[in-house]
Amino acid sequence: MDRIHVLLLDQDPLWKTDVELCLKKEPDLVFIGAVATKEEAIQAVSLLPVHVILMDVFCREPVAAGMEAVLEIGRMEKAKVIMLTDEEKEDCIVEAMGHLTYNYIVKTHLKDIPEAIRAAYCNYSQIHPSSAGAIRNEMARMMQIRWRQQLTEAETAILHMVAQGFTQHQMSEHLFISESTVKKHINRILRKFQVKTSKEAARKARMRGII
Repeated sequence: MDRIHVLLLDQDPLWKTDVELCLKKEPDLVFIGAVATKEEAIQAVSLLPVHVILMDVFCREPVAAGMEAVLEIGRMEKAKVIMLTDEEKEDCIVEAMGHLTYNYIVKTHLKDIPEAIRAAYCNYSQIHPSSAGAIRNEMARMMQIRWRQQLTEAETAILHMVAQGFTQHQMSEHLFISESTVKKHINRILRKFQVKTSKEAARKARMRGII
């Protein structure tokens, strides 16, 4: 059985005790100690057989320093990082998962840490259920941006008007363009959305949060 060596980066002595007691119950997990700063963590990874680091993203150093530590340790390719926090903040979850982090766990979910450590050790980027919503929201936001970038300003305006029931004649008057130009815009929209009618395009755009 592989023995997984775990290091804690945290400045809370009570939390250190909680983590140590939790890991001592697991025969395959070895708690090798705790450090308080990014520099100490990087030094420990360099000198000790550390497989997984539990890192508090909200230690006394700025949050940015915690993210920097994840990147530096990730580039060393010696230890996997699991981020820990006292509170669930969507922007921090997304940033952490984008910085070579294998998981992001709120400290109240202490019981989930052993399994997260095993998953990280096996190179699995396991997403904790409490973080999945934030990742989903960010992916949806990125897809909305992607779709909006594919549409011109005129095409977006036409989609809004289609959704409101405007005729092509009314669109041309409202946008001060010819009906033939409106038709060209609509044809391009249909190709981009891979649909046959403007109403289908407007429905897809609404579903994707574009209009």
